[in-house]
This record gives sequence, structure tokens and C-alpha cells, in this order.
Amino acid sequence: MAERVAGQLIRSLLVCCVLVSAASVVHGHWLTAIRGSSSSSRGSSSRGGSSRGGSWRRLAAQQQQTTEYGCPKFAIFEDPWVKANVALTYGLKIRDGLGSQTARMLGVYAIAHASGLQYHHSPFECIGHIGGAPHYRDARCDNLPESDLHKMRRIAKHIRLPSSSAVNASAWEQQYLFRADWDKLASVAAAALQAKQPTLVGLELTDEFISPCPDIFYHVPAWRPQKYLASQWATYNSSRPEQSWLLARARSFRIVVHMRRGDLSTASAAREMPASYYINVVKGLAQVLQQLQVDFTVEWFTEPSTNEKEHEDMQRVRQEIPNLTLLFDSDLLWTWQQMWSADAFIMSKSGYSFVPAVVNTKGIVIHAPALGIRKCKIACSPSHWFEPADESGALPEELVAAVRQKVGGSYVQQ
Repeated sequence: MAERVAGQLIRSLLVCCVLVSAASVVHGHWLTAIRGSSSSSRGSSSRGGSSRGGSWRRLAAQQQQTTEYGCPKFAIFEDPWVKANVALTYGLKIRDGLGSQTARMLGVYAIAHASGLQYHHSPFECIGHIGGAPHYRDARCDNLPESDLHKMRRIAKHIRLPSSSAVNASAWEQQYLFRADWDKLASVAAAALQAKQPTLVGLELTDEFISPCPDIFYHVPAWRPQKYLASQWATYNSSRPEQSWLLARARSFRIVVHMRRGDLSTASAAREMPASYYINVVKGLAQVLQQLQVDFTVEWFTEPSTNEKEHEDMQRVRQEIPNLTLLFDSDLLWTWQQMWSADAFIMSKSGYSFVPAVVNTKGIVIHAPALGIRKCKIACSPSHWFEPADESGALPEELVAAVRQKVGGSYVQQ
């Protein structure tokens, strides 16, 4: 069952496909990943020459307004040789959690689409926070228990994005950029053009690309938000293939919550939102839905309590949240499926939340208040996401209006 569910999840990440039934399973061969730890290109920018003389430098520096979704647009990216001979891939050097790595991978894919450059898929090599052995950054995965290795291999098998390069770009000159921005990428493309050296650029951190244009993910057609009139939503909702097995009635409105706990003792304390925040957001949504006589369910994903405070928080959740199903430590990929198919998804400050939020194009996404967090996977959000003003969890008026508009009169309690 988990393998079939994983297949559904990957179809949402594969960008070019349509959601199909849970019986489908993804097959295919993996492309070769970038290997080695080189932090700079093996090539030299002085090699070769350019028929354009020094024009490549001007192209690198020339920004032509912005793309349709607000990202910087450079003339160098429009050069036919660059389009055919410069590709991007995920760098694979920071070996932290599944959410963080996948969020960066989606970022690299979106950067390739926004710039018009090719994308070359490099599968995960090592994933932190697998099973009971968290590891971070440069930690190796070769000493994990066999059960954790099995989980990691299964995840790496199922998470992939389609390469757009017509050739095996892993054989090209390779350049790794730990932290870069649009200007740096333009310079690398210009240097490749000057040397006439096909180049595969491994990007690691994507924050500096996404910060200037949080709507960058809209450059991937399958990740653009879709809006439905109430009359259209009723038809869609009654027949959608990814409907949750938790529902007693197919037309219930699904509220899905990710309350991050677990590894927060080893992560930044600023990531933890109080339980009252999630409770108040859900109760606010429930109040709107009840006023509209809309049937709903609440799926609450978190980790088991590890101290008295967390135990008290979960007691509050059980007592105050109607139509609740609590899920602890559920399968990572299946949990993503539930999140990206939600009618309303309440995120935590987590890359693990960020991934299903990006690919949930039909639901309402509620982004956790950043409150001093600068990392773009947490602080940056596309314009169609909603964000409460603070940790009180009070719903902004535009979010209430969006819920009313979304359901209209199409959901009626029976």
C-alpha cells in the first residue's frame, strides 16, 4: 500500500503528469548523480574563445526586466548555446532532512524553469532524520541501521523530477555553487559560453534565488494555483482520485495540519509554534465551515509527546478539535500525499511542510508566521498562500473570504 501511495505522491512532483488512482506505481531508471566534493569547476574560463568577443560579459551583466512571475531575467539565459549547454541540478552536499533537501530540489527545478535552462536530476544520496538516527549537514549515511537504510533507499527511489536535457549532462564540466544568486548564475552561464564548455551547475542553497521572487514556483505549470467556482468545486471534489481514506463522506472538506515537534530539540527553537496556534487556526476554519453547514474532517500529523508540556498540548487538541484524526510518525511519503491533497493545509515552520504546500495547487495553504525566521523555505511564500499575523492563529479576513468562496454552496451537510 505504501508503495502505491508513494507512486501517487511522485506524480505530483513529476510536474508534467496528471493525478491518477492509487493503483499506479512509478517506474523508471535513475540518472547518474553528481559525485565528488569539488567546490569549483574543473574547467577554466580562459579556455577557448567566443565568436562574440567580450559580449558574453555584457550578457551576464544585462538584466532584462523580470519574468512574468517577478524573477530576474538575464539576456545570457536567452542565448541558444547557453540554453542547450548549461544545465542545473541539486547539489547533494548538505545531507539534512527529507523536507529540506526536497524543498531545495524543487527550488532548483523552479530556477531552471524560470531561467529557461535545462534541468538534470540527481537522486538523493543521504537523507538525515531517517528513523531514530537524526544526522545533519556533512554526516554520512553508511552507519545507519538496515531498517533506516531501507527507508532512505525507498524515498530516493520515489522522489524524482524529469530531466529536460537531451544528453547525459552528468558527463559535462561540473561546477558546484553552495550559495549563489541570479547574478552568480548568469556569470557562470556567461563563462561557459565564452569557453564553449557545456556545464552542469550544482546548486545547493536556493534562498537567494527565491527571496526576490517567491512566485518562482509558478514557472512550473503544474505548480500554479488552480481556482474553482463553487459549482465547479462540487464536481471536482466528488470525483477526485486522491480523496482521503479517512473520510466517511466523499464530499467532506479536509483540513490537514502539520504540527512539527520531534527533532525540534536539536533544531532552532524559533521553528516551534505553540499548539494554541494550530488549535486556533483549525477552530477558526471549523467555525466558518459550520456556519456554511459544511461537513469537514481534521487530519493532524505530528510526533508522539516526549514531555509533559507536549502531552498537555495533545490533550487540548483531543478536547477542542472536532472531527479529529490524530496521526503520529506516519509514513513520510504517505503523509505528504495527505498534505498535498488537502482542501486546507496548515503548515509548520518546516521544509517538510513546504514541499506539499508547493504542489498543493487546488487547496488553501496557510503558511506559519515567519516571525524572525529568514530561511526562504520558511519565510518566503508564494502570493496565493495565506499567513496569520502572529502566533495567536487569528484568521485574516482574506483567508475567511477564500474559504467561503471555495466552498460556496457546494458542500452541504447530509
